[in-house]
Amino acid sequence: MFSTRPLTLFVALALAACTQSNPEWERVRKLDTPDAYAKYEKQYSGTPEAELARTRRAALLDEREWNGASRVDTADAYAAYLVQHPNGMWAMRARTRQAELLAAAPAPPEPAAAEAVEAAAGVTAAPAPVPVPAAPPAPSKKTVGKTVKLQLGAFSSEDRAQKSWREAQRLVPTLRDAKPEILHGNGSNLHRLRVDVESRAEADRVCAALRKAGASCIVL
Repeated sequence: MFSTRPLTLFVALALAACTQSNPEWERVRKLDTPDAYAKYEKQYSGTPEAELARTRRAALLDEREWNGASRVDTADAYAAYLVQHPNGMWAMRARTRQAELLAAAPAPPEPAAAEAVEAAAGVTAAPAPVPVPAAPPAPSKKTVGKTVKLQLGAFSSEDRAQKSWREAQRLVPTLRDAKPEILHGNGSNLHRLRVDVESRAEADRVCAALRKAGASCIVL
């Protein structure tokens, strides 16, 4: 495991040096949140403190996403972290842990083996249903826009995914009318819980509320 202490010390010294001449920077440094640094960077663009704000904000977001992935501790959670931070501080550990989880996961049964088990049990597979053309959806009263997809975790069973969805609805009332997706397959035994929201701003608000409560939320 590598140490981040030299980098942390350097950033801390740089932050402290800037506060001697800029009271607003001192206030932002004490808040030490991604939003505070983003506002400062926008307002004081081009200054040395703005570059420090950008660096510190990236480090905080990296650490927050890593903490969420490591708390869930699933291969999909680490994959989502790596999509957001392919060169992040924790990227190497995320790849290592993801590989360990994938190697430990049981392989899905071959189709022939599944058919043999059914035959031994006297079970006959039902014929595939004939697809029926779906009726065109009724026009929505809301303005149609591009939605944003969130992943609220990856679970070992559908029951756990459903339980996590009920908890998310309790924490964020605006999710009560949303329709979740629970995806399973594509070479993974995990059940990925996903939901669409109306905008990026809504996605950030939902994720902030869930993360504050200790739940997982990743914008895809």
